[in-house]
Amino acid sequence: MNQEEETEVYNRKEYFQQGKYYSTATFTRVEENGIWFYGNHRYYTSKPLEYVGCFLKIKEDGILLFIDDDGKEVEVAFSYRNYEACFLETHGPTAYVLK
Repeated sequence: MNQEEETEVYNRKEYFQQGKYYSTATFTRVEENGIWFYGNHRYYTSKPLEYVGCFLKIKEDGILLFIDDDGKEVEVAFSYRNYEACFLETHGPTAYVLK
């Protein structure tokens, strides 16, 4: 797979902002730039991104909580032990209002 068919994705908790919309995929390639926990690595995926919805919060157990376009909660497991889960901010529906 060439790099033109890849999408850069992110896996840092600091990336998420409440009220913004995200898609998820596991990374397929990483560019290592120093020590990983300093956020210096760049992650890419050649897999299709799955829309998860509007970010609400990070639960105590490290689960990321989203709400989809139908108002249903979507949970995504995220931890530094399972750092293959990566995300990309995306455009969400303009009709949904975060309460």
